[in-house]
Amino acid sequence: MFNRATALTLSELKFAIARDPLIVKPDTTVMDAIAQMIGVPGKHNTTKTADGQLDQLYLEAQSNCLLVVEDGRLLGIFTAWDVVRLSAQQRSLENLAIRGVMVHPAIALHESAFSDLFFAINLLQQHQIRYLPILDEQDRLAGLVTDESLRQISRPIDIFAVTPGV
Repeated sequence: MFNRATALTLSELKFAIARDPLIVKPDTTVMDAIAQMIGVPGKHNTTKTADGQLDQLYLEAQSNCLLVVEDGRLLGIFTAWDVVRLSAQQRSLENLAIRGVMVHPAIALHESAFSDLFFAINLLQQHQIRYLPILDEQDRLAGLVTDESLRQISRPIDIFAVTPGV
């Protein structure tokens, strides 16, 4: 079993949240959404961390998914996988609104409930998703957690600290 030493603090968990995810309005065309996803690295600044790894994860998350938001409310999510799916269907993307192809409702987690790394990981696995929008207490978008950002903040478990001695 895990001991208290292996648990992450709330402030450590907060580092996994990208506070500036890429967002679009529901009437944005799919082509415009894709253009924004492709153009992310040059458009967004992130706060530099000691090793830059979380910054890179935030940029990758932004270039692989966007959140559909209206009046601060999360309506849905659109990922690079959705682009592949639409391309395979040979749908015309030129005048197609994102509202018609986004995944909705999006699985999300309230920030106040984001207190356990394993709960968040299990939520991602249960729903077979890689991106988890984080909402504030008023159900407004607060950020985005990814499977990779959770993996990055997790500390390696010291098996000697959690197994009985010899």
